[in-house]
Amino acid sequence: MPQNSITRYRSVLYVPAANERAMSKLGQLQADVIVLDLEDSALPEAKAEARNRIRSVFVADRPVKARLAVRVNATDTVFHAADLALLEQIRPEILVLPKVESAEQVRGFAASTAGEIWPMIESPLGVLNAAEIANANHRVTALLLGLEDYAKELGVRLAADRSNVAFVMQQVAVAAKAMGRRVIDGVHANVKDDDGFTAAALQAKSFGYDGKSLIHPATIEVCHRAFGPSAAEIEEAQAMVEAFAQAKAEGKSIARLGGQMIEALHAAQAQALLDQAERDAA
Repeated sequence: MPQNSITRYRSVLYVPAANERAMSKLGQLQADVIVLDLEDSALPEAKAEARNRIRSVFVADRPVKARLAVRVNATDTVFHAADLALLEQIRPEILVLPKVESAEQVRGFAASTAGEIWPMIESPLGVLNAAEIANANHRVTALLLGLEDYAKELGVRLAADRSNVAFVMQQVAVAAKAMGRRVIDGVHANVKDDDGFTAAALQAKSFGYDGKSLIHPATIEVCHRAFGPSAAEIEEAQAMVEAFAQAKAEGKSIARLGGQMIEALHAAQAQALLDQAERDAA
């Protein structure tokens, strides 16, 4: 499935379906995607009630601005079958599948479900197979990176600047983009650390990530700022588009902006950035 150039993936907010108070505020959230979580945030004894809360969201057709996704429990757990039964009833737009390590897992899941599939890459084996996972089924539209679980399996602690997993971040991004998929960065655990969050988001953006997973609504706005074009980027893009348009009017195929040579490819990229900024403003 080709990437959608209009749908946004900047903020992917996990909401614990076991938490009644959090679920009651879905209509107030400004995230691009909301993931109703049945996995890590729901204790075994709370999973049945969490499914009921998710079911009520779809049955009641509550007004929610974001695209809705559901994260199920991993395919090898005793909870997965009941999750599949729920998905059959509610048919969410996006299905988040955790702990994916092979294309076969995705294909098996796809055979029992409908909707977009977002596999989570959370282990060394998942990283090694990321390209195959991304290409396992045409319904896979994005990969999500889970660095906390990855670091645990590797037996290391994440460095504050994530320098010890930068290669992994790049590898998963390359795998996703090579297959025409989006790629979403993992969470920033300290929700009160705006500076650290921004640094992590900008790092992910520089590696080609389309957005970031969130665990608290307070980080939505700073996430959108980080993944949106800055004022300086908008100004530069406008200058590039204008310079190339002027060169084209003069019958030239290349424009010069300061010391930079501007070709059609650069002008197209600049225009795409301007279009994104316009959509964000709207």
